[in-house]
Amino acid sequence: MVKLENLRLFIEVALAGRLSDAANKLHRTQSAVSTTLKHLETDLGEKLFMGERKNALTPFGEFVLQQAQALLQEYDKRLDAIRLYASGKQGVVRVASVPSVALLLPDILHDLYDTNSLLQIQLHDYSSADVIKAVRAMDVDFGVASPTEEMDDLHTELLATDPFGCVCPVDHPFAQLQRPITWDDLHGYNFISNRLCYQIKEYAVRKLVSKARLLVYNTTSLFAFVENGYGVTLLPQMSYMLAPKLKFLPLADTSVMRKILLISRAGKVPSPATAQVIDLLRNHFAAQGEETV
Repeated sequence: MVKLENLRLFIEVALAGRLSDAANKLHRTQSAVSTTLKHLETDLGEKLFMGERKNALTPFGEFVLQQAQALLQEYDKRLDAIRLYASGKQGVVRVASVPSVALLLPDILHDLYDTNSLLQIQLHDYSSADVIKAVRAMDVDFGVASPTEEMDDLHTELLATDPFGCVCPVDHPFAQLQRPITWDDLHGYNFISNRLCYQIKEYAVRKLVSKARLLVYNTTSLFAFVENGYGVTLLPQMSYMLAPKLKFLPLADTSVMRKILLISRAGKVPSPATAQVIDLLRNHFAAQGEETV
């Protein structure tokens, strides 16, 4: 079997033109280099050099030099790719996320993406239900969403809790209040329901949802209805960041929270690049939690 290190040594000798120069560069004795070349010639079945001075290649040696250089260049290229992948600097990371968290990703991934030019991020902006569906179908490597159903077949990890609040136009009477919004306050105005309201188990909210004349599933459309005075709605604080023209008011009931989960296939080991992205998400939400303590 021909060893790669023997081909590397042969290339050094062939390019140096003198055995002694190659030996000095390789930090080996001339006799050791000569012995290695003889083993290589035995393995290949032909002479590589004309004479014992190793300063001129045979036609076979010329051919082997050309092939060995191409072979080792490709080998080094593939080895570099393996090392880059192992370090998380190369690969594809497929993420499905609810819009409110997807909005944070440019800042969260900035340093990683800036220094890892071979890393590709594929981001799918989905509802929580569709995030869970994408993870189950293995269309993505992991998802970030709120629980909408039983997920015993998936691995889940709590990243953060996000308080619900009342979202209203800036000129709404609620915007003038100097206190948190109560459930009784909400019953006095038109209420626009949305899919996130179903995560709240509070009876007062269920009553609001049952009486709502509008149920809007798309967040962008929901904000348009609120801006145009159709009513107020309930949303987690992070979702509100998508609508800077509206007002977010805290609730008197501070127990109403949305859970933000990291969701992945149970038993699946993430790629190095995926693991790096997950760690950045964990660190971001951990830092946010420390700031609010």
